[in-house]
Amino acid sequence: MNNKILLLIILILIGVISFLGFKNVNQISEDQGLPMSVFSISEQNQMFDITAEYPQFKSSDVSFNKKIENLVNERLVLFKEHSNDNWEAMKAVPGSNFGEYPQSPFYFEAKWRSVQLNKNYISFAIEIYTYEGGAHGDTQIYTFNYDIKNQKEISFNDFIGGAQENLNKLSEMAISNLENQILLTERDKGDQELRKMIKEGASPIFENYQNFTFDKNKFTIYFQKYQVAPGVFGIMKVDVYANQLYQIDIDYLK
Repeated sequence: MNNKILLLIILILIGVISFLGFKNVNQISEDQGLPMSVFSISEQNQMFDITAEYPQFKSSDVSFNKKIENLVNERLVLFKEHSNDNWEAMKAVPGSNFGEYPQSPFYFEAKWRSVQLNKNYISFAIEIYTYEGGAHGDTQIYTFNYDIKNQKEISFNDFIGGAQENLNKLSEMAISNLENQILLTERDKGDQELRKMIKEGASPIFENYQNFTFDKNKFTIYFQKYQVAPGVFGIMKVDVYANQLYQIDIDYLK
């Protein structure tokens, strides 16, 4: 191979690593009989402080693992783009006296938490926190559910059987639970804006219920920050237990 071409390939690879951070398999384990690997991405410099981990499973199909990997990498690319844009905008403000790099690096953290990992099902959540400048950071949650026996991802529609009637009942449960969590004082209970936010964010629309995890005991619904309550409440979650699900004809839990 021509030396110039080889040098160009090496430089491109270095550039990719520099942009996305260093990725490594830092753990190979077997959780409840489920073979898996945990990949990590790390980058610490004057501009960025990045720490991320995500799992990959030998028992699932390639597309499911790729979806997990793509989520983290795509969010990381957006984080860097937004952080760089924000930093350039801050430096461009008349009278600003910033140096080449921010006082504290922009921050990205992706961490995952398993809910069910066994020979039948995979169910887990990835929580991503970013600080891209401004007054505060942001947190979002993403969930992944997989049926190993049938080699297919489990969607909310699959779980609930696609029945609007079941979704209506589940929405009623979620709204009641959220009101108990959010409307904490007598003053809160009279806050119509809060009630409206809860009812809209947890209304019986399939898109409102895409983030969920499950095990044999309960089904947990996650609502993104600002979806059902002001940002101070963060990500909200509602646990619906197996006996409640059976009452509305949902029996996916094994």
